Amino acid sequence: MPPLPVNLDPQRIADRHQAVRKTMLQQPSVVGQANFQRMTDADVAALFDAYDQLWFEGWLAREVRRETGKPLGFEVSTRLNRSGGVTRRHTRRHGPIHRPIGYEIALAGRILQLSFNEPGQTLMVGGLICHDRLEAAQRIMEHEIVHLYELLAWGKSSCGQPRFRDLVSRFFGHTGTKHGLVTAREHARQAHGLHIGGEVSFTFQGQNMRGLINRINHRATVLVVSDKGRAYSDGKKYQKYYMPLEDLTAL
Repeated sequence: MPPLPVNLDPQRIADRHQAVRKTMLQQPSVVGQANFQRMTDADVAALFDAYDQLWFEGWLAREVRRETGKPLGFEVSTRLNRSGGVTRRHTRRHGPIHRPIGYEIALAGRILQLSFNEPGQTLMVGGLICHDRLEAAQRIMEHEIVHLYELLAWGKSSCGQPRFRDLVSRFFGHTGTKHGLVTAREHARQAHGLHIGGEVSFTFQGQNMRGLINRINHRATVLVVSDKGRAYSDGKKYQKYYMPLEDLTAL
């Protein structure tokens, strides 16, 4: 069985949170400040290692290598636009069995960058108040560690299930499983007045265009009615344009 932390009362959890924070602020890396401007894959690895050592005596990293023969992978993702992080398990089929061949934890770099840009801003992650990006990154990592723990121990994980909620509370003191960080959609609405389904105008190759926002990530996907486009379920044909948010005007 995997190790379970024993007798971690709220104060001991808080002390360990602070110990991880201190470790990260002493790193010779870009996370050397609480509201860091960017985070690297190496920073994510250092953050995970601090937790693995303090809470699990290195069991998580050892178990990943035992199962897969490879170390756990880390990433700062630019593709995560709603989730604060993700834990991936890569498998390969051997007959009727899917065997793990790799694990990876990714944190959402863009969501962290979009958050804590207002003086004194606080946001909730995992039911806990966060005052800066480092605190938010810690709460996200804690959430993803429980996913990894469940995958290694039981082969499956879901943050909607009672076991996950019990573990993330017992290990890290979380009272929820959602984050309140600024997503790409919220940033588009707050900073530019843009939203999915909204009509916009823009200039493309010298032409004035009008269309509807179909998707928002770090750019917006705008659908413009055109006979040259692809047919959609509303019976119209649209061409897609991928536009920077600042180039769009809400109508």
